[in-house]
Parts: sequence; structure tokens; C-alpha cells
Amino acid sequence: MQLESNCSAHILRQFCTGLYNVFTYFIAKLLVELGSVLTSTLAGFLTSYWLIGFNGNFFFMVLTLWFFSMSSSSLGVLLGCATETTDAAIQLETLIFVPQILFTGIFVSVDAIPGK
Repeated sequence: MQLESNCSAHILRQFCTGLYNVFTYFIAKLLVELGSVLTSTLAGFLTSYWLIGFNGNFFFMVLTLWFFSMSSSSLGVLLGCATETTDAAIQLETLIFVPQILFTGIFVSVDAIPGK
């Protein structure tokens, strides 16, 4: 998000001259992030897959985690594009990501999970 705020004058100048619009910037930014997000997802998942002892299909789990990472990254890019300042983007980010963390079940005790 810091990058979008720092580059906003450059992007605004190109937008005003008609080189591209916000949608094309958003799509291009996400396409560039595909490789870097996949690399960080693989690095994180390779270090923890065998340590935790997962039994599922490794490639399906990496693909699922990659999609989740891309959706979180795209929300961050969207907030960076939609707000004027970095402070506003960070405040909106908190409003979006904290409820997602609360509803993931991370604060549920193991005894409360059915099918154990």
C-alpha cells in the first residue's frame, strides 16, 4: 500500500494523459504479483508442510494457499488504489482483515471442534 501512495502522482499524471485507467493498473499490478506471491507461498509452505505433518495433496494445498494469498494481496492493492493517503488505507485495511481473522476459527479451542 505504501507503493501506491508514493506513486500516486506518477499514476495520476499518466491517467490524466489517457495512457491507462485504474482498472488496467489494478489488473497489471496483480499480474506482476502472481510470481512473487507464489514464491513467498511456496517458501512458507515448504518450511511448514512436513513439520506440521499435513496428509493432503501438497500441490492442491499450495494452490489453495496461493489463491488465498492473491485475494488478500488484491484487497491490499484495491485499498491502496481507492484511498488518497496511506493512513486511510491502513485504517480501512484493519476494518477488512480483522473480521476475517476473527471468523477463521483461530480462537476456537480444540475441544469445541466437532468430529474429533
